Amino acid sequence: MTHSIQLAQSYVASSQDMKSNTKAVVEALAEGRIESDEFQRLWVERDAFFLSWNNATAILRELPFEEALTTYKEIERLRTQVTQ
Repeated sequence: MTHSIQLAQSYVASSQDMKSNTKAVVEALAEGRIESDEFQRLWVERDAFFLSWNNATAILRELPFEEALTTYKEIERLRTQVTQ
């Protein structure tokens, strides 16, 4: 597996994780479960998901042009697969 594919998979996975986590956090907030263990767990997960996503985006910014282009194409391909 190439570095571009691995990076694209990491970016898409962390983006999906953040989206799911955001939904769960918003639901917990709406239901007033801020003090619950579940909410605390969600918040810790959120930090980890954000860090993964942020690391992937930082790496993307540092790639040589051709590799970045290949990675972005792979990200779009993966996103298309997820939404189908």
